[in-house]
Amino acid sequence: MEKLITKTGLFMEVFIMENTQEKFFIRWWGCASVEIAIADINLVIDPYVRPDEPIYDYIFCTQEHFDHFHRETLLKLCQGPRFKKLVVNIGCVSPGQPIEKVYGAAALTSGLPADFLRQDGLQVLYPKYLKSEGRSFAGSFEIQLGRLAVEAVESGEEPSPDIPSNGYLITDTQTNLSFYHTGDLWETYPNLEKLKNRVDFLFHMKMGWNKRWDLLRQLVEYVRPRYFVPIHYRTDSASYPIPRLYSYDEPIEAQVKKHWIPDIDDPNAYIETLREHLCDLTQIAPLTAGRSYEILIPSKTIRWEWKMIS
Repeated sequence: MEKLITKTGLFMEVFIMENTQEKFFIRWWGCASVEIAIADINLVIDPYVRPDEPIYDYIFCTQEHFDHFHRETLLKLCQGPRFKKLVVNIGCVSPGQPIEKVYGAAALTSGLPADFLRQDGLQVLYPKYLKSEGRSFAGSFEIQLGRLAVEAVESGEEPSPDIPSNGYLITDTQTNLSFYHTGDLWETYPNLEKLKNRVDFLFHMKMGWNKRWDLLRQLVEYVRPRYFVPIHYRTDSASYPIPRLYSYDEPIEAQVKKHWIPDIDDPNAYIETLREHLCDLTQIAPLTAGRSYEILIPSKTIRWEWKMIS
């Protein structure tokens, strides 16, 4: 933090300035793909088609479905001088077998397993915070990646109880700025309360998309994030970063294989409905897919910027 001192007449004014030495950004790339820049560290969670440039130090996959573990995208990103580690749930390494029977559609998991990296470039995490008692895993449950502390949180859409999926709580230990990506979480559970007041930015979609407002509210009551960032939905906008390679006259199964189909017809109405249900618990922060947003430190607020284009 810096102080700028100015004098106006007989009065001295002190302005607290945001830290200009380090920059912090978030970007939603569409689907569940979220990019986070913490000073000189770049990371991305669930990259799917976009981004596609190998500029990331750390990459995270929450589960083994095609829109979270996308082999074609990962092969592009898990290379180059910056790349250090891919963090995944156990299903990305040891998926349920036979795949067609366990997952229902081979197309959703055709890129498995994660066998394209050297051993020190891959880290499997099990959930530190579980949906139910009576289950235990050998670990690891958390990892330190430079200045980043990462904890795995159980998510959803698991093929079986012994193949848990992950959300990730990522905390910058120098600024205490924190991000929780829930993965495909469809239900709440009491252990989520252990994250209460520890999350600045919560990235989530599923419960609101399915209009399960009671469960969505329970999630936010458990965690109490500073911001709730809705993701994992697609509009029919031409500006959406993930290209649409299908036509609407194709069977739905074919459309799904060709880069994810639109599922919300009016995103503004969706966002306003989220506000109605959650405004007393958190601040809704809708991001335009593909655009980068700066986070100001130490206030942990988003710098909202726009300009006239005509």
